Amino acid sequence: MLVGREEDLYASRVAVRDVNWLAEPPEGPVRVAAKLRYRHAESPALLVPTGPDTVLLEFDEPQRAPAPGQGAVFYQGERVLGGGVVKG
Repeated sequence: MLVGREEDLYASRVAVRDVNWLAEPPEGPVRVAAKLRYRHAESPALLVPTGPDTVLLEFDEPQRAPAPGQGAVFYQGERVLGGGVVKG
């Protein structure tokens, strides 16, 4: 039984809620490296603020299987900017 295609698991945009900022929140879009799970490699993305505790991550390359409830962390170099929870 085929439930879906492999390519259907990929997404270029991921909405994130409950963002906890460890640095000053950006006022506009900013380039970041982002991780969607603990063992996931950092991937380049554009972080677009959409509210005081929400952002949209627009990845340069589609990411496999982003799932609601997963953690998302954003970096600039070695500096952690913040993180949140992938929206459902």
